[in-house]
Amino acid sequence: MKGAVNQLTNEAAMDLARSGIRVNTLSPATIWTRVTMGDLLELPPEQQRRMAKGGKDYMLNRCGEPVECASVALFLLSDD
Repeated sequence: MKGAVNQLTNEAAMDLARSGIRVNTLSPATIWTRVTMGDLLELPPEQQRRMAKGGKDYMLNRCGEPVECASVALFLLSDD
């Protein structure tokens, strides 16, 4: 799925570059939210964090935080 989104983004970016329009995508892996973690949120916070660490399953050895996605989205929406 992410490969398709990346390819679509790439094609749109090439098509729209002539008009000065930039096209970006934000494609995070697992993000630590109530929806994605479900019942784990019933556990104490420290135990939640230990269980969320995925070792080899995650490049940063942890799930992402919503604020990390939000900060990237805000940057992409800004004039910077």
